[in-house]
Amino acid sequence: MLPNAFPFYFFLLLGISLYYALSHRWRNLFLLTASIFFYASWEWRFLGLLSWQIAVSYILGLAIGKSATQIGRKWHLATGAFLSLSPLVFFKYFNFLNDSARQLCTALDLSYLVPHLNILLPLGISFYTFQSLGYLVDVYRRQIEPERDFLHCALFISFFPQIASGPIGRAPELLPQFRRIREFSPEAFESGLAQIIWGLFKKVVVADRLAFYVDAIYSNPAAYGTPSLCLAALFFSIQIYCDFSGYTDIAIGTARLFGIELRRNFEFPYFSTSINDFWKRWHISLTSWFRDYLYIPLGGNRCSRLRHAFNVMVVFLFSGLWHGANWTFLAWGGMHGVLQLLENAIRGRKPTPYRSWLSKSIAGLLTFLLVTVAWIFFRAPDFRTASVILKGICSWRGGLSLGVSLNTFAINGLLLLVFALWEIWIFTHPVSPKQPIWQRSLKYAVLLSMIAMFGQMSGGFIYQHF
Repeated sequence: MLPNAFPFYFFLLLGISLYYALSHRWRNLFLLTASIFFYASWEWRFLGLLSWQIAVSYILGLAIGKSATQIGRKWHLATGAFLSLSPLVFFKYFNFLNDSARQLCTALDLSYLVPHLNILLPLGISFYTFQSLGYLVDVYRRQIEPERDFLHCALFISFFPQIASGPIGRAPELLPQFRRIREFSPEAFESGLAQIIWGLFKKVVVADRLAFYVDAIYSNPAAYGTPSLCLAALFFSIQIYCDFSGYTDIAIGTARLFGIELRRNFEFPYFSTSINDFWKRWHISLTSWFRDYLYIPLGGNRCSRLRHAFNVMVVFLFSGLWHGANWTFLAWGGMHGVLQLLENAIRGRKPTPYRSWLSKSIAGLLTFLLVTVAWIFFRAPDFRTASVILKGICSWRGGLSLGVSLNTFAINGLLLLVFALWEIWIFTHPVSPKQPIWQRSLKYAVLLSMIAMFGQMSGGFIYQHF
């Protein structure tokens, strides 16, 4: 049940109607039931895995809270981390590690008998595993009390708007919202609908239309010239942003319809003026997770330069590995780590802000180009494909293939222009005065009309595979 397909919105309409018809005491139970149904609609066989994660979070959270000694608390945290991470390691990384070991043995002329397994990756496992692990660490650090209500703990792990692709929630933010009474708010309801509409526009009108061109180029890059390869790299930068931030907008808007606020996950990342700035704006819930639970415990930046460089590279390599069990994802993470270290070496760890419009524009353009080059490794299925694309870009080969008819390409260009102008307007007007109802209704009607006319309602979300 994809959030960009009609069955999801029928499910959402029915869910909202029943939710607000129920008394407050039954609403959390209803949300949990709806979340289980939503997850089962993808693959019911993985409900046991989700239940396992909930049980580990609940039982080990209580055990950490009840432990009287620091050694006991550490032991329970280590047990919880092992039990929580084990399914993720097996389902996501077994074949990667197994295939890498086989390749190494082949290179050394050694026999290797462990077969490649046909493993289906459970939906959202990277997201809800990190959410569960963060909860256990927060309890261990005494930042929160362990949740004693099983219903609240289960809902925290499985809340359906965010379970597939985040944002990764934090217990201090979400658990109090599940405990309180949530009244219907017309303003919040309209705000949620508006965010869903904008997210759906980004996904089905922008991202999915660009996907046709990007997929064609990446499937056979050697057949295309430099202009086509450059265009594909540019389009994928826009595609992945609109795809992922579109899902996030739908998730945040959907949660708001039920009176729940999820954390912001994007803050105009392509307006960044540095790599460091980019990672403060891109996938904020994951970046802050790695900062709080890995980077700072390793020592952060309060250490020697060599140790700080080690900490940065560890975080970015783990970030790459979190995104996918492939050497190309490790390369992508490593590139961002190296770029951040170079940036720190050139400008310092606390650089002064750019003052002139020209310097900001140049820095922003350079940052976007570096991020776009790194995305090539993220999108390419292997190093061979990435190297073909990079060689094709660096060694000029003429010829531009549009991949679609000229009319379709022109329409795509106009839709991209609408998206870009809208993003620029929101970025430059962060606190806009509230518009009259007729203006807001007209804006929503225009977006819905464009979704109906130009939307591609079939593609899945990129980050649901992580």
